[in-house]
This record gives sequence, structure tokens and C-alpha cells, in this order.
Amino acid sequence: MNSVGPAAETGLRRGVGLTGVVMFGAGTAIGVSIFSVLQPAAEIAGSGLLVAVAIAALPMLFFAAVYAWLASAMPISGASYEWPRRFLSPFAGFAIAWLRILSNVGALVVLARVLANYLGMAIAVPAMPLIACALTGVFILNYIGVHVAARLQTALMLLLIAVLALLTACKPQPDFDARYDKAAKEIEARAKAMDASIAESAPQGLPDVGKPSNPAASSGE
Repeated sequence: MNSVGPAAETGLRRGVGLTGVVMFGAGTAIGVSIFSVLQPAAEIAGSGLLVAVAIAALPMLFFAAVYAWLASAMPISGASYEWPRRFLSPFAGFAIAWLRILSNVGALVVLARVLANYLGMAIAVPAMPLIACALTGVFILNYIGVHVAARLQTALMLLLIAVLALLTACKPQPDFDARYDKAAKEIEARAKAMDASIAESAPQGLPDVGKPSNPAASSGE
């Protein structure tokens, strides 16, 4: 009796390897939060940012454990539909699948908006046409094949890691208040040096303007 795997039963071909799956997961988990959310979060949390990130990661660990267990117990394509359909009801699978599709489209719009904002800082480009082109390009990549999207995702993730490593290795710059205080002290020191230089170069022995030059004459003698 021949054993037939899930891929052979459904007629699907495995097009993404372990590296592509890991890069897809990393890209989905990281997203653009480090470019759009981390700064306001750091301003609010301050020194407690790492603690806040650790607390926020706790529920994600439970979700990851559940997904890992279900994926190992029931590896099947279209799991977002199949799991709720089998364990809950067909309507639950239908609703959850469409909700996930809509949420992914919304996430793509947010990603494209962040891309347009960052490019707009360097190059004057219209935002809406750029967003439309980015969304169209993503859909074309997925239509061509998920293996192409996986390769592009791997390249982008490697580029992101390289840029983050470069930024981490760079020397941190002081904030605005520190730069302002340093500039104020330098200006004050230069002003004192200029005053001292002017005082040294002034001619000596000049009479004071506010005192009479001949006290005897002023007293009537």
C-alpha cells in the first residue's frame, strides 16, 4: 500500500523551503513596527521599553505554541480555513479566512503608507500612486509564485538585518538638550575669551569718564 502525503493528495507542490518560511515569519513578526511604532512607544515607556516589549511578547508566545502544535498535528494548506472548519464549523472557517484576508490587505496598506512616508523624506514622490504600485507589485509577486515572494522576502530581511547591525555599530549621537548645552557653553567661553582679548588690547592710562580729571580745580582752589 502506497503512502500518500498531504502534498500529493491535494496536488500542491512545495515551493518554499525552511529558510523562506522562517523569513516569512520574521518579516510578519517584525513588520514596520520598528520604524513606525517604536519611537512613540519609547517616548511613552522611556526606560521601561524593554519591560513593555517583554510583557507584550508573552501572549505571542502562547499563540506561537498553539500554531506550532496545530501545524505539527495537522499540516495542511489553507490552515486558517481548515482548522476552524474542522474544529468549530464551516461558517467559522469561512468567516475567519475572509477576516484574515481583509486584515492582510489592511496591513499591506499600512506597510505601503510607511514606505511612502519614508521615501517622501528623501525623494518627492506622490504618496497614493506609490501605494497603489506597491500593492500591485505584491499581488503580482504572489500571483507569479510564492517561491518568488519567498526569495524577495529573504533578500529584504537580510538587508534589514544588515542595516540594523550597521546602525547598532554606529556611535550614538547626543540628544538635542545635550547638544544645546554644549553649544551654549562653547559660545559663553568664546565670549569670555573675546572680552579678555579686548581688555588686554585696550590702551592703558586713560582717565575715567565719570571722574573729574583735576580734583583741585573742581574744588575751587
